[in-house]
Amino acid sequence: MALMLPASDTTAWYLIHTKPRQEHIALTNLERQGYTCYLPLLRVEKIRRRKAEVVSEPMFARYLFVRLSTSDNGPSWAPIRATLGVSQLVRFGTRPAKVEDPLVDLLRNRELAQPTKPLFSQGDTVVITEGPFAGLEAAYQMADAEQRAMVLLHLLSQPVPVKIDFTEIKVSRAQIGGRTASKVACRPTSRVSNSTLWHRAVAAIKASGNFARPCHCESPKMGLHFDPCE
Repeated sequence: MALMLPASDTTAWYLIHTKPRQEHIALTNLERQGYTCYLPLLRVEKIRRRKAEVVSEPMFARYLFVRLSTSDNGPSWAPIRATLGVSQLVRFGTRPAKVEDPLVDLLRNRELAQPTKPLFSQGDTVVITEGPFAGLEAAYQMADAEQRAMVLLHLLSQPVPVKIDFTEIKVSRAQIGGRTASKVACRPTSRVSNSTLWHRAVAAIKASGNFARPCHCESPKMGLHFDPCE
């Protein structure tokens, strides 16, 4: 990730819309051309090779920020559109979408402070989907040293600890619709506490003019929603 340039009167953050699942490709190729970029990421648990692993995912699918010169004598913007992985520079009407520095700073701080989001939390009621205990409910406890799920099964009125692959359990339907519903899709959510700053920045951007599609930008993993067309 490139270092953030100091804010100045001749540079500003702008928004890049990438091709599907090519955020990192766009980031790499933009940085190779000398552009300073920022791709907000989140650390989440995913199932890889039948084990839970921590991976980094874009906070906003298909969006990243790029620091560009606002001076007529600055580096050209022309190569951006032809960059591998880039779809287009997001615009409000005919003007490129300038993003306020406080918004980018907020996202950076949230990224640094955000803990890794687990697939399951201790005490979650899960259903075993495969093996001899398929169909039974259990209480999730933790991941063991081999990255297998440790759960408690109630057999003959006694809690029995069982180790099982993460691919063989899912959140119980009883919890869907409550606080654990998002875990079914492996996308835990948490509301951004400083939403006022977020909406203030979006409102300032909207004042520039009508936003050209695509204009929908959200992060279900953090509870963020950004749609200037609304």
